[in-house]
Amino acid sequence: MKSLQWNFVERGLLIGHLPMSPGRDAAEEKQRRLHAALFDLDGTLINTKSRELHAQNTKDWEWWDPVVPARLRCLYEEGYHIIILTNQGRLTTVDGDESSEASLFKAKLDDIFGEFDICLTIYAACGNNIWRKPRTGAWHKMQEDFARKGFTIEWDQAFLVGDAAGRPKDHADADWHFCLNVGIDFYTPEEFFTGGVSEPRGHKFDPTLYLQSPVNKSARAISEIITRTVPSLIVFVGLPGSGKSTFFKQHMQIDNIAYIDPRASTGVLSPLEVAKDYLLKKENVVVGKHSEADTKIFEAQRTFRWLPYSSFRAKPIGAGRPRMFGQSYCNPFLGTS
Repeated sequence: MKSLQWNFVERGLLIGHLPMSPGRDAAEEKQRRLHAALFDLDGTLINTKSRELHAQNTKDWEWWDPVVPARLRCLYEEGYHIIILTNQGRLTTVDGDESSEASLFKAKLDDIFGEFDICLTIYAACGNNIWRKPRTGAWHKMQEDFARKGFTIEWDQAFLVGDAAGRPKDHADADWHFCLNVGIDFYTPEEFFTGGVSEPRGHKFDPTLYLQSPVNKSARAISEIITRTVPSLIVFVGLPGSGKSTFFKQHMQIDNIAYIDPRASTGVLSPLEVAKDYLLKKENVVVGKHSEADTKIFEAQRTFRWLPYSSFRAKPIGAGRPRMFGQSYCNPFLGTS
């Protein structure tokens, strides 16, 4: 039985590779393997035998449908790279190291694919960061990896099969939103493996509709800030690229509101001290706090550093999380999970 070769990338991306079967010519493989077929794992390729949410042991799995392994082999023989892209939130500790769950996950994947006579690659996003679907970090990483190995893949012709499609019964819409973000076709397991009919999909949260609403909460909050007689301190908390500074520029860039980007602060004063000066001058302050934190607790602890500065005004501190924004400046689904 073959074993997957694993590599843990900094900031929580676990990559597994099932090597090519002996007897295949590597140069020929690079010439004929021009396509990529992406699959989610849980609820798409496999289910748990125990019907528990998480596998209880390395044998706690079964194929989503008996046709799955034959379909994967068929795609491989047709010249597709088989790539599994899965969100796995329990494989790292709070510090970002591999957890004990990672060993069980690896052993389970060996049990599933060890007898396969095909080559495949697994990208498992272990934290809530750029690697996690529907964010596109793993998409760019796999393109770099395959290009470095000498493969020329028609990525615009790729597709992904996943069960997080935004249907009423689905737990999420991350698989569908990932495809919207990178511009590839999407299929549910029912559509791809068993010829099921397409079901209605809905966004668990659609930011474009939210921002188009004339009475959305952001508009009301901004109006309140502008009309206050005492200064306000607002802290935007979010991952890079989630739209913090862009939201400020499009909705809040007026004379009485200052924006502070802690990453861009190079002067003598710290961002905290700069905010204090603005508040003492009775000016409103918005802070675009950059965060790569994987846990809400850790993120909150960093945000609490700003709380003492709310004592310079009469209103309590405000914290906003502009997770994603639509319209013309940012893909609307980059921040959902």
